[in-house]
Amino acid sequence: MNISAREYKPKMDEVRRVLSTKIYDNHLAILMALAAMICRKHILLTSLRGRGKTAMSRFFQMIIEGAVEARIQGTPELMGSDFTGKPIFDEKVREYIVKWARAMTAHVVLFDEINRMLEAIQAFLMELLEEGQMTIDGETFRLPPFHFWIGTRNPEGQAGTTKMSDPLRDRFILDVDMKFPEREALIDLGYNTKLHRNVDEIRPLLTMDEIVAMGEYNDHMVETMSRSVAGYAADLTSVLQSDLPEFRKLKVVPDPRKDPQMEKDRLKGLLGKSIYDLQVLDDGLSPRAYIWMRHAACALAFLDGLEEPEDTHIDKVWIPTGRHKLMVRPIARAMGITAVDILNSAQAYVKQLRHRG
Repeated sequence: MNISAREYKPKMDEVRRVLSTKIYDNHLAILMALAAMICRKHILLTSLRGRGKTAMSRFFQMIIEGAVEARIQGTPELMGSDFTGKPIFDEKVREYIVKWARAMTAHVVLFDEINRMLEAIQAFLMELLEEGQMTIDGETFRLPPFHFWIGTRNPEGQAGTTKMSDPLRDRFILDVDMKFPEREALIDLGYNTKLHRNVDEIRPLLTMDEIVAMGEYNDHMVETMSRSVAGYAADLTSVLQSDLPEFRKLKVVPDPRKDPQMEKDRLKGLLGKSIYDLQVLDDGLSPRAYIWMRHAACALAFLDGLEEPEDTHIDKVWIPTGRHKLMVRPIARAMGITAVDILNSAQAYVKQLRHRG
């Protein structure tokens, strides 16, 4: 199936419009979820309760023709077999057969509050999310060609949460906040009491064949990306390697996307200090993070109707692809420094170098 970014832009614009009428004032989260879907990867949505994480999964399933949805609720009692399957004894054939869970055959899977399950159980997701298959009792089950997981998590440190292991977080291409609606959007939301019940208003806009074709086209865009844009992504990733001299030059900077005065107050006493001297980072980003950043940037370019990504697309995915993959030390939280602060430092430094060069 042949597709082009320019040809599909009107259709993808309509998808974004429809989702925006149901998921209020969270345009960035919608955009990034669509990018993850196009990349045939999975996304993390991080926020407090009641901000539309569950609705996002539900409506994604509805816009895809023939898509089957499954939901898993994270709890400390959850076992790996609850979302993969388990061998059961079949009396008719007098032997054990594997009964696969619904999540293994669904196309859109919501794993709600993924960081409430025990860390030991998280290992069951590794093969599934990375290789698109699951092996139980010697039998391997291949997932459908389109298999999209939306994992939601509560902020770390909230009561009842557990730490997501570094390998599990690394299996999600993007991590995005579901933000609180702005005042006018919040007022409008309050008037629409049937928002999540009027599901018949959403009709399928995409087929699974189209999504698979988009994924293949995304691979092509990554393989033909200009060396200039690929180099920008490589520079951002490399500068966070703590054994390189460039890492010692990173300074704490305010988040350019937030109110300058609030950032100045939040980082009081830290602005301009060396990330290296503060000793807040255990390890930087992996080559996998770099490759997935390229995929995500190409997906955004596709949604913009472009055949090739630009530096601005790398900028847009830099924080969502990196903030959950950085290995930040516990002392950073005590200081008030986040993974986003470290990523902002790297971005400011690389942009400064490119401006000079």
